Amino acid sequence: MITPPPRPRVRVRATLEPPGAPPVHQADDPEPTSRVGYCCPPTEHRFKSGQSGNPKGRPKGSRNMATIVAGVLARRIRTKIDGETQRILPTEALVHVVLRKALGGDRHASDTVFRWIEEGETSKERRDAVRSFGEKEEAILRRMEDRFAGTGDQ
Repeated sequence: MITPPPRPRVRVRATLEPPGAPPVHQADDPEPTSRVGYCCPPTEHRFKSGQSGNPKGRPKGSRNMATIVAGVLARRIRTKIDGETQRILPTEALVHVVLRKALGGDRHASDTVFRWIEEGETSKERRDAVRSFGEKEEAILRRMEDRFAGTGDQ
């Protein structure tokens, strides 16, 4: 079996200016010399100052996906709950669907419902922690109440 000779390795190094090219800027030139190449289009094809690179761009008033989803979830929909037609928010309808599936034995739906319950308890604990005061805060409030009532030291 004859093996082909190894191919010679060629190294290519990126340089800003090819050898022998005139310098990009001349100190005594009022205008830089125009070099055409990679990242340097001809001057007639460059963007004019004040001109956008994407003149049509995104039309004004167009909405992104988050805005569209928020708008759809804010509209009430008609649905039947316990045989009665009601107009409710889609998020509320989804809660009803997930709860119905959880009660029917769906393990993933049950996990979701239990997570909602835990999140509700955690947020309630946070609210209670914010509402509760320490001894120092209670002493300050008592002094303020006394001062406003006119019975405290002034």
